[in-house]
Amino acid sequence: MLDFIHAANTVVCSSDLSGLAPRTEATSILGALVCLPQPLTSVPVLQPSAGEFNTIPCPDAKEYVLSVLLRCGKREPAALARCIALSSLGMYVYQQLLSPGPQPRVREAVNVLLLALRLTNRSVGRVAADILLLLCDHANSLVECYPDLPPRIIEVAALTLAQLAPTGDRHLLTSLMFCLGEWCMQVPIRVLTEPYNQSQKAPCLLQTVFSVLCQLQSGSSTMDAGTTTGLFPPEYMQDFEPSIQVDNLREASEGPVAPPAGLSVKLAARMVVMHLVNHLGHFPMGIGAARLSSLVVEHDDVPGLVADELSAEVFAAPNIQLFVVSDHLLVSLVELPALEVPGGGVTAGLCTAPSQVRVLLRDLSGKACWDASILHCSPEDAPRPSCQQARVRHNRERDGSERQSSVSLMASSLLYGSAHCPPQHTLRHRPPNQLPTWENAAEDMDNLDDLLQYIGHTSPECLESLDTPRNIPAPPPPPLSREAEEDAITTVLGQRNAEQEFLALHACEPIGAPPAEVITAATGPVFRAHSPLVSLEDISSNGSNIRAVPELAPFQHCRLLFSQLGLAGWEHRSQLHLLAKNEKLLRELRNLDTQRCRETHKVAVVYVAEGQEDKNSILSNTCGSQAYEEFIAGLAWEVELESHTGFLGGLQRNKSTGETAPYFATSFTEVIFHVATRMPSSSQESLLQKTRHLGNDEVHIVWSEHTRDYRRGIIPTEFCDVLIVIYPLPNKLFRVQVTRKPEVPFFGPLFNEAIVDHKVLPGLVRATAINASRAKRSMLPLYQNYYEERSKSLETVVRNHKEATTFEEFAAQVYSPVQTASPFCPGPTRSSGTSLSSRSPEPSCPPVPSSTLAAALLDSHQPRHGSSSTTGDARLRGPDGIRVWFASNEPQSADGGLHGISPRPLKKLSFKTTARKSLAVKPDSLTPPDSPTTRKSK
Repeated sequence: MLDFIHAANTVVCSSDLSGLAPRTEATSILGALVCLPQPLTSVPVLQPSAGEFNTIPCPDAKEYVLSVLLRCGKREPAALARCIALSSLGMYVYQQLLSPGPQPRVREAVNVLLLALRLTNRSVGRVAADILLLLCDHANSLVECYPDLPPRIIEVAALTLAQLAPTGDRHLLTSLMFCLGEWCMQVPIRVLTEPYNQSQKAPCLLQTVFSVLCQLQSGSSTMDAGTTTGLFPPEYMQDFEPSIQVDNLREASEGPVAPPAGLSVKLAARMVVMHLVNHLGHFPMGIGAARLSSLVVEHDDVPGLVADELSAEVFAAPNIQLFVVSDHLLVSLVELPALEVPGGGVTAGLCTAPSQVRVLLRDLSGKACWDASILHCSPEDAPRPSCQQARVRHNRERDGSERQSSVSLMASSLLYGSAHCPPQHTLRHRPPNQLPTWENAAEDMDNLDDLLQYIGHTSPECLESLDTPRNIPAPPPPPLSREAEEDAITTVLGQRNAEQEFLALHACEPIGAPPAEVITAATGPVFRAHSPLVSLEDISSNGSNIRAVPELAPFQHCRLLFSQLGLAGWEHRSQLHLLAKNEKLLRELRNLDTQRCRETHKVAVVYVAEGQEDKNSILSNTCGSQAYEEFIAGLAWEVELESHTGFLGGLQRNKSTGETAPYFATSFTEVIFHVATRMPSSSQESLLQKTRHLGNDEVHIVWSEHTRDYRRGIIPTEFCDVLIVIYPLPNKLFRVQVTRKPEVPFFGPLFNEAIVDHKVLPGLVRATAINASRAKRSMLPLYQNYYEERSKSLETVVRNHKEATTFEEFAAQVYSPVQTASPFCPGPTRSSGTSLSSRSPEPSCPPVPSSTLAAALLDSHQPRHGSSSTTGDARLRGPDGIRVWFASNEPQSADGGLHGISPRPLKKLSFKTTARKSLAVKPDSLTPPDSPTTRKSK
C-alpha cells in the first residue's frame, strides 16, 4: 500500500502538464484509501524502496494520504484531478462526522472546500458547493463537535455569493444559493441569530444571508475579493492556487436559447428569500416532510360548499375574496365560523370572535394557509367569582353615569365652544436659545413648549412664517360656510344619538340572554363572543355567559384584517387588485396548486443477485440480500403510496406499482426511488410496467452481487444517463463504479472506482444520484427549474386575470365580495356593483354607478337601533332593498336587524319615488381605474 501512496504522491507532485502523467488516476487511488477502516492501516506493509522487501508498520498511512489530498485540493492544476481530491475530502469529513468526538483534520478539510468556492473554474466551484451541501446531512454533529464550523460555512458561502454576483456563472450561483439556504434550514435558529464574531460586532448570520440574497435579487453587489480572503488564515492563502491550468472536464454547451443568467439568478434569490421567510423554524410541520405547501383551498370548511376541488361556487360565496398583492403573490381572504379543535387550540381559555379569517397565500415558495382570530379577553381577565359581581355591576353603573356626563360635556363643547381646558401650570419659560434638558427642567416649566421654541429659534427653516414662533398654535382654518357647519354638527349629534340609543337598548336587556357559546376543554374554557363589541366587564360580571350581538356581515372580520394589514391605504392601490372571477382563473389556480414547490428527482434502484445476467431474471426479484435491504433502509424512509402526499415520480396510489417506496425530502428537495424489488412482477403486464418506470429514469443505482461487472445494456433504455453500480467487498467495504454519458458534466461526491464504508454508503450514493440528476438537467437547453415554472404561472394569472377597477368598485368588493341588490334598482347585481337589469333593453330604472352603490353600502354599515319613542316606519327610510346581506338569511328583529342610515341631514338622505338625475350613468362619464373619486367630463 505504501508503494501506491508513494507513486501517487510522486505523480501529483510532478510539474508535467502535457497529459501523459496520470494525475486523475493517481488522485483516484488516494481517494479510494480515505475510507479504509482503521484496523487495515495497522497491517504491516512493504517498505517503498527498490530491491528490498522489508515489512514495516504504518499506522500513519491514512494521515499521509490525507495530507496529499489536502495539497491537491489547494494546488492541483488539473481540473478533474482537483474535483476528485475535493470529493475525497468531502467523503473523509462525512465519515468522520459519524464517529464520536472531534477529529483534528476536519477543520482543515472544510477550509479547503470553502477556498475551492473561489476558484476561477466554474465546474470545480460547483463540485465544492455540492460537497458542502452533502455535509448538511450531519449539521447537528457539526454544531455539537465543531461549533465554529457551521457559522463559518454560512458566512463564507454568503460572502462568496456577494463577491461572484452579478457576473458569475448562473449554475454556480444557483448551486451556492441553494447550498446556503439548505444550511440555514438545517442549523438551529440560535446559530443564525447570535452574533458570530463578537470582537468585530458583526451582524448575525441571518442578517448577512438576507442582505446578500437581497443584493442578488436586485442585481447589485458591494463585495470585493478581499472580503472573503480575510476570513482565512494566511497560511491557507499562501498555498492556495485559484486558477486551473488544465481544464479536462467535458461539458456540452447549454444551447442557443438559454434564458438570461441575470433573470434566473434574481428569481432564484427571491425564491430562497421567500423560502427562508416562510419555512425557517417551521419545517417539517405536523404533516411531515412530505408536504411543504398547504393542501387547503378556498372552499374548505365553508358551510354549504362541499366540492372536492376548487369550483365556481367560491365566486358566489359572500365570505371569499381573491386579491393580487404583487406580481408574485396572490392572496385569498376567507371568513369562517370558529373551528373547534381538540383542547381549544391556541385560543384555549381566551374569549374570541365567533368567526375567524383564513388567509391563503400563493407565491414562489408554494401555498401557505394562516388562520387569524380576534382575541377579546386574556387569561388575566378570566371571569371573576360571584362575590365580585355586585361590585362590578356598581362600577359599571358608575361608569355609565360618567360616560353620560362626558358625552354632554362633549356636545356642549362642540356646539357652544365652551371647552374646558386644563389649568395652565407653566409659570416660566427658558430663553429661546437654550435647549430644554433634564438638568434645567422644573415643575413649573413646559418642556415641549420650550423645545418647540428652541427649534424655531435655531432652525428658522422649520417655521411656517418668520414672524410666528414654533410654539404658538397655528391660526384656525378659514371659516366654513353655514351649511357645512350645520352638516358637521348634525352628523356628530346623529352619531352621538345612535350610540346612546344602542347603549340604552342593550343596557335594558337581561344579562344572561342569549348566552354565548362556551366550549369546555381539558385546557380550560374557550369563550366565543358573538361580536367584537363585548366588553370585559360583561364577561367578568356574568361568568360564562356573554351577551350576544348578531354579526353585521359575513366578510366583516376579513375587512378588519385587510385594514389592519395596511392594505386599505391609498399608497398600496397601485399594486393591489382584484382577480376576475371566471372559469379560466379556476383552471390557472388548480394548475398552480398542483405544481411542485421543491426540486424533484426520481432514481431507479435495481438488484442483481449472483448469477443473474438477463433482464427477466433481474426484474423478477422481489427481495434482496440483507446488506441490500440495509442499504435501501439507509437510502430513504419507506412511505405508503396510497396515503403519500409528496412527490410520487409517476408511481400510482392504486398499488399497481407497489405498496411502498423509499422517499427522501428536505425543505428544498424531494427524491423518490423506483425500487425494482418493491414493484410487482407477477404478470407480463406488471413486468412491462416495471420496465417502463425503471427505463424512464435518468439515474440508475444497481446493487450487483454477481461476479461479473454489470453491463449497461441489460435493461434497454434511451435514458440512464448516469449509472452507479455498487459491488460488495469483504470487511463491509463497497466498490462503486460511476459512469456517465459524455454530455453529462462531472459530479460528486462519489467518483469512479471509489471504495467506501457501509456506514457512509447510503448517504454518499443518495447525494451522488441527486447531483447526477442536477448535472444532467443543467445541460438541457430549455429546461426550467421548478421556481421558474411557478413564476411563469403566477405571472400568467396576474397578467390575464387581474381586474382593473375604480377605487369605488374596489372598496365595494372589499366591503362585500358578493354585491346585493341596489337600493335604487331592485334585482341581482354583478361583481362590479351595477344592476343586471341595466343590460335589458327596457330597464325598469336607470342604472346606478358603482360609486353610489359603495356610498350606500358604507352608509348602511352603522346599525341604528331606535329608542322607545321611535316607530318602525321612522327607523327605516326607503324601500326594503336597502337591507344588506346578513350572516344569516333569517328575518332580523326590529331592534338589531335593520340597517339604518348614517346620521346625516335628513334632506340629503330622503329617497324620492323617482330616480335622481345625478344617479344615471351618462355615456360621457369618465372614471380612471385608480382614482379615489369620480370625475366627469365637461
